[in-house]
Amino acid sequence: PQFSLPDGTIGLWQPDYALLAADACVAALQREAARQGAAFRFEEPVLTIRPVGAHVEIETGHGVYAADRAILAAGSWMGPLLRG
Repeated sequence: PQFSLPDGTIGLWQPDYALLAADACVAALQREAARQGAAFRFEEPVLTIRPVGAHVEIETGHGVYAADRAILAAGSWMGPLLRG
């Protein structure tokens, strides 16, 4: 709220400071990850994450997914999920 930037501004830079539009950065990363084959699941809380051999199984309220790898976005809610 402290910044009133013109529409279309994606970043500001000066020698001692920089500012990036977080939503635009996350959207760009998501587009590139999808282009590289990443799958996204939204509004689907994870119940368990289990290593299975060289893979991982992720159980949600919608089912169980198997993948070669998973990327976890750390947050305050992740402690109980990863405990143990």
